[in-house]
Amino acid sequence: MAMIEMKQVSKWYGPVQVLNDCTTSIEKGQVVVVCGPSGSGKSTLIKTINALEPFSIGALKIPTNLRSKTFLTGVNPASCRGATAHHATLVFRSSAAQLPS
Repeated sequence: MAMIEMKQVSKWYGPVQVLNDCTTSIEKGQVVVVCGPSGSGKSTLIKTINALEPFSIGALKIPTNLRSKTFLTGVNPASCRGATAHHATLVFRSSAAQLPS
């Protein structure tokens, strides 16, 4: 059973599309790395999965708890916020140019 499932998720900030038809499935215990150039939508994708950012269209499916067969699905981050707190973690990085020597 997938712990997180995204199907055709897209997001716009006004006229700018930052996520385009994102579809993925993440299994329990799987480690995922999201990488890409600046402005490619990495942070928006992660915030969407963590229910910190609403998306425009598509579906986000997250189990309500580790033993549940009940899932939350929705565009509104408030509908999924409690479920993601135990399943996903954000790790922020600093550019090497910004680190003290």
